[in-house]
Amino acid sequence: MCCPECTEVRFPTNKDVKTNSPEKSTKNTEKRTRKKCICNTTNRNKFMIRCDWCTVWYHGDCVSVKEGDYKRGEKYKCDECKDEKRANGVDGDEAKKKEAENELDNTNQSSKTMTTALLKLNDELEMQKQELQSTHIQLEEEKEKKKQMNDELESLRQELQSTNTKLEEEKEKNKQQQEDNRKLKLEIGKLKVIIKGKEDDNKELVEEVTKLQRDIGIARNEIEMMEIKTKELQSNDGETANNTQ
Repeated sequence: MCCPECTEVRFPTNKDVKTNSPEKSTKNTEKRTRKKCICNTTNRNKFMIRCDWCTVWYHGDCVSVKEGDYKRGEKYKCDECKDEKRANGVDGDEAKKKEAENELDNTNQSSKTMTTALLKLNDELEMQKQELQSTHIQLEEEKEKKKQMNDELESLRQELQSTNTKLEEEKEKNKQQQEDNRKLKLEIGKLKVIIKGKEDDNKELVEEVTKLQRDIGIARNEIEMMEIKTKELQSNDGETANNTQ
């Protein structure tokens, strides 16, 4: 532990703490002028303990007190204060009264310390509350942004779904068109077969007509020959008749 100027102390202390009774005699005040340990040094690196009656800080080694001998809240009285009690003939009731006053002063000081700590804690809580509110606002903003993003994603999803529907419709149309084209090709194939058959029929017909024309030509030639022969016969018959006459 450390001396009264340090921040961490063995017991709640303050430089202005009142530990002596207002009724303390001038004789005792003049007698107690000690402000340091009995070793008259201010070595703060050692364990120190404060007397709750004279408020003087002592090194534990100098007064044969070890750290842990006294629990927090337990009063410590130095040897000089004990000797003063015996020398001044202070009875038990007065000692208890002074101890009660000291305890009350220490309690008041502890209350002040606790009040200060509570105020500081309240300030920290207020700061944390403000930070929490700021965080809440940020979370709400993030939530709104996320909602907007979700709306945009939903809109894109609907557009994609509509596009997919159109693609499916176009695909179905293309499929139907392919089926129609296939049927049309089949019909064209059938027509080609029919046309080819007609062409074959026409070819045979042309051949028959050509043959018929050739036969007609031959028949005409034969008729002409017969006519020539008939004329020759008629001519010969005429000459024969003339000669007979």
